[in-house]
Amino acid sequence: MNKVIAVFFCLWILCACDQLEESPLMLAPNSEPSAVQNNERGIENFRKREYFDAMLNFNQAQEADFSSGEVHFNFALALHMLDKGKRAQEQFQWAQKHAEGNPLILESKLLKRYLGK
Repeated sequence: MNKVIAVFFCLWILCACDQLEESPLMLAPNSEPSAVQNNERGIENFRKREYFDAMLNFNQAQEADFSSGEVHFNFALALHMLDKGKRAQEQFQWAQKHAEGNPLILESKLLKRYLGK
């Protein structure tokens, strides 16, 4: 019985390690329409754990609105989930630069970890 409990505990720990405390961010309704549309698609993909597709959609959103801190942040999250740390770090830098005071970006534990803060 103790072995069964130990196995379930180990599985629970492994599943918890796969969890990400951060979530992709929505854009303001008055943002560039194609950026909003691609960002929403990216969020949907991200929630389904389709991180490659999420990354592609966030990249398209970024092309439509490069000045959005939220898009850079979302792109960084997808890159992080794909183990593309160097590119994620670059996107977190851009997210911080374009955050415009957004505490969800500026106080992000993951962003701070990547940027050494």
